[in-house]
Amino acid sequence: MRPARLGYPRGVTETGRERVLRARIDLPFKDVKDELLSIFEREYVVAALHRHGMNLSAASRETGLSRKHLRHLMHKHRLCTERRFVDDE
Repeated sequence: MRPARLGYPRGVTETGRERVLRARIDLPFKDVKDELLSIFEREYVVAALHRHGMNLSAASRETGLSRKHLRHLMHKHRLCTERRFVDDE
């Protein structure tokens, strides 16, 4: 396991091909929960969009989220600019 240094948010490590969330116990519960939820939302949206070739409608159908909510999450996590997806790795 290597530490989260290459673009992973704090609290995320990678083992092989999967990312593992590690909760910090030195912070208040609400702060840790908010941080983990934010990491989850970002990872979930990125994976869904990549699976569907950046097709928002297809990702929306698969996830059960509205296109409007997916766009909201993309903007919230700064995953898009005017016309391109920022998280292309």
